Amino acid sequence: MAGTQAAGWLGIEPGHPFGLQTLPFGTFTTLDRPTEPRTGVAIGDRVLDLSAATDRLLSGRAHLFSSGSLDAFLDAGDRAWDQIRRAITRWLSQDEYRDAIRDLLVPAESAMLRLPFTVADYVDFYASEHHASNVGRIFRPGGEPLTPNWRHVPIGYHGRSSSVIVSGTLHVYISQTDRGELVFGASVDPFTSYSMRGSLEFIEGLAGHVLELMPALTKVRLLRQWAGLCDMTPDFSPVMGPTPVDGFLVDVGWGTYGFKAGPVSGEAMAQCIASGRTPEIIAAFGLDRFADGALVGEKGAAAVGH
Repeated sequence: MAGTQAAGWLGIEPGHPFGLQTLPFGTFTTLDRPTEPRTGVAIGDRVLDLSAATDRLLSGRAHLFSSGSLDAFLDAGDRAWDQIRRAITRWLSQDEYRDAIRDLLVPAESAMLRLPFTVADYVDFYASEHHASNVGRIFRPGGEPLTPNWRHVPIGYHGRSSSVIVSGTLHVYISQTDRGELVFGASVDPFTSYSMRGSLEFIEGLAGHVLELMPALTKVRLLRQWAGLCDMTPDFSPVMGPTPVDGFLVDVGWGTYGFKAGPVSGEAMAQCIASGRTPEIIAAFGLDRFADGALVGEKGAAAVGH
């Protein structure tokens, strides 16, 4: 199937990172169906609902995706993997399947990723010397942060599978005040407003994340809540560079994510002002991306908003 192109009605350019040559699998939910995990395949800027697609077009394999998890699919073996990938490629490359799958394509920005399979076990390896050194100073205060063999033999740490979560799905942190109260932090309320309080749906979602992290807090009572106002963009990424107004440049829309990128954004904007040209590193964050539909998918990279 090398060289097969996506159907023209999908509007996917050749060489797109999520074209037919990749087709990554995952599990997702949407706001209108938050308790129904579905198996999906990324294609362009959309996600094909594979749970529904196989039920409609490949019923003999639908049971592999009915739960929304990839467990059964992974256990099915390479013959099933090959059959499914060929079927997906056929559906997405031939116009005759347009009516059959068009309503099963979900905008990627509205798909919330979930843990796609059961993690039975894992080993964590520190790839960064700096990170390993910092952890070593905590474990061995006053001693050498790295063991003598670290640069020659990798050191793995056995982890708990229950601690594995999907980046961007557990938006919560917990901190204790001097008075013993627990403060639960969160992220951005999906309902836009100028209120200094979160919406009921947002509070319920936060409570669910807290209990997922620490089930013992199920009877904790909410005393009060507050919220701040952030300048967020639809794709959770900043707007940087020149605008249609001559001489007017912007570096806005960072919300609560911006403090970590302050130094590099300042340097890039200085180059832009001095040279009159937009540095490549910030080219994707231009204001015109909203008119062109070339949004930046950085919400997962940002993970938690604090």
